[in-house]
Amino acid sequence: MPECRCAGYDVPGALEARRAPQFVTVTLDDYVGTAIWGDALRRLAESPRDTRNCSIRLTLFMCGGYQDYRYIEHLLAMGGELAVHTMSHATSLYTTRLEWDREVEASASCHALLARHDRSKVSGFRAPFLSLNVGALQAVFSKGLEYDSSVVAHADPAFGWPWPFTLHHGLPEQMAARDASDTAIPAYVPALSSVLATLLFCALAQLTSPSAAHARFILALAAAASSAAVVSLAALGGDSAPAASPRVRTAAICAVFVLLLLFAVLARTRGLAGCRALVLPAALAAASAVLLSGAAVAAASARASAVAEVASRGLLNVSLPLWEVPLYSLNPGARIEYAPVMDPDCDFDDDDLLRIYKENFLAHYTTNRAPFGIYWHALNIYRCPSTIRVLQQFLEFAFSHEHVLYATAHDVLEWMRHPVPADEFRCAQCPKEAGNTDPILSQKGVPLP
Repeated sequence: MPECRCAGYDVPGALEARRAPQFVTVTLDDYVGTAIWGDALRRLAESPRDTRNCSIRLTLFMCGGYQDYRYIEHLLAMGGELAVHTMSHATSLYTTRLEWDREVEASASCHALLARHDRSKVSGFRAPFLSLNVGALQAVFSKGLEYDSSVVAHADPAFGWPWPFTLHHGLPEQMAARDASDTAIPAYVPALSSVLATLLFCALAQLTSPSAAHARFILALAAAASSAAVVSLAALGGDSAPAASPRVRTAAICAVFVLLLLFAVLARTRGLAGCRALVLPAALAAASAVLLSGAAVAAASARASAVAEVASRGLLNVSLPLWEVPLYSLNPGARIEYAPVMDPDCDFDDDDLLRIYKENFLAHYTTNRAPFGIYWHALNIYRCPSTIRVLQQFLEFAFSHEHVLYATAHDVLEWMRHPVPADEFRCAQCPKEAGNTDPILSQKGVPLP
């Protein structure tokens, strides 16, 4: 039973590619709730069956505590897998090992308990924003999970995509690279915020009675305080990779509005000397705000680059008996510049998306048959209702080929531990369908497996 496998393109068990099963994995991240799943669950349950006549099996990477566990239980009963996506969804490359430990354990224990699922069967992890550092992998291993799935793998034109592998020798260099641009906000954001804040102070000054001797001092003080708040926000990081806790970021944002309100109150009670007298201090305040914000962004970017470099080195050198199940990139073809690994945009043409799925599936199927993955955030199903229709059309195409099977990430790893030819393979048996229905879901027309 091999528990050590280097990253590579060879089919497990030294099988010929044509004799290996072609697994299709469908993963959903974040939130499963009534607003999203009222109709989507029924439509997903009606997806085409695979070549074993099994229904769709989903891997659910869940976060937070705002799930509708009735639907999660149902999806697990269909043969799905429950996995960890942290509790707060606020981690990043800056997150410490201790914080990762808390996030992983809280998510695994909470979701298993509320979904009435065996905690020992929670075996997978995906980092929010795919922002992974070595502390995350150490926490995943220490909490008894089986695999991570936060790394994007690209195809080799001659060999296909790499199969899942273990981290005894770290991540390959091209997979370990962390992008520093994801951890810093653009320079124009705090600079523009500071300028707009200063202009707002001028507008408030013009609307108040021009009679106070301390007008310039009040304006300069308020503009400087606003600049300081914006600088703090710049140092904390942007939405794409939250570097601080949500409470800290919220407090910093609230500070800006409090300062604006304070200035308005002072201006109303004490009066202002006139708008023209405030032009010079306002300009100086705006200039200083831009300079300070630019300096803060430069410092934050430098820090982000340093953190990303440390994270990359750590992922290169990590040595853990932990599996890595990559997310497989999509080749968009000649007509489209880029196809996202996760969540095709709602503006993405359905025909183009179906073509991309078909072409990339065939690339997997005709080379080394590494698992073919479809990766969505659950909210995307609500935002883009046509994605389920495209998925079903693609699955009909995929299952018209021989030995194409639904699988969770855990199913794939189980087969890799005991690789046998596709015609001899018997994965976990399909859940038996009962005649009864769940009273909560019966009005949706969904039979309970």
